[in-house]
Amino acid sequence: MTLLKKIAHPFLALLVTAGLLSLQACNKSSNANSSANVQVHMTDSPANFDALIINITRIEAHTSGAGANSGWHVISDTPVKVNIMNLTNGKTQLIANNQLKADNYDAIRLVLGTGNKVVIGGQTEALTIPSSAQSGIKINTNMNLSSGQSTNILLDFNASASLNITGNLNYILKPVISVVNYKEEGNIDGTIMPVKAHAALVASSSEDTTATYADTTSGKFKLVGLKAGTYNVHVYSNSKAYNDTTLTNVKVNANANTNLGSITLSSTSVAHSSL
Repeated sequence: MTLLKKIAHPFLALLVTAGLLSLQACNKSSNANSSANVQVHMTDSPANFDALIINITRIEAHTSGAGANSGWHVISDTPVKVNIMNLTNGKTQLIANNQLKADNYDAIRLVLGTGNKVVIGGQTEALTIPSSAQSGIKINTNMNLSSGQSTNILLDFNASASLNITGNLNYILKPVISVVNYKEEGNIDGTIMPVKAHAALVASSSEDTTATYADTTSGKFKLVGLKAGTYNVHVYSNSKAYNDTTLTNVKVNANANTNLGSITLSSTSVAHSSL
């Protein structure tokens, strides 16, 4: 029995050790292969263009701490054309949906192809992409992807700030884009009446400002991608027949929508008649 114990104990120890090594190897393999779903959407702030069309050929994410020329991972290499001007007033377009390694990422890069153009007053003009942006438009972010989880990212394209027109009428696109995490930001929506006021809206706080136009047929509006906080919502009438107004202390919570209901602008004729 003593001899058997002497033989059995080392044998059992060897089995236990082998089992632990195997378990550790499985965990390492599982961690190395763990992935998360990431969806990338795009939206836009209003601008006075008929159309602004960009041709995105690739979307990438950069691992935090990696070198500037390394650590890039492809989210999508399926080309997609986006008319930015169709994405105002809370409208969004899904431009990528894929799996990435669960990790922390500090930048997103959009690579543009050819065929980028702007339409102003019915006239179509080709867009020039500066050489500094031809390798890709880098947008800094802090995106933490957890294994098995889905993350929705919103790219807020500022069209009016992105287009530069030179003296000799060259149209240069220098995209101004911010990144919004749906779970960390909130929205404000409502309806402006009367519809014919064709109102513009600006929501402002100490940390954030965004703008949109009310829909010209329904009066509905939606301001998206707002940081949590307290806002003043300024409503500007594009018709001289109606007065501007401001709603103060509008609360916005993360991953939530604040509905302002119907906002009716007073008539300027009423204001004049009361004088």
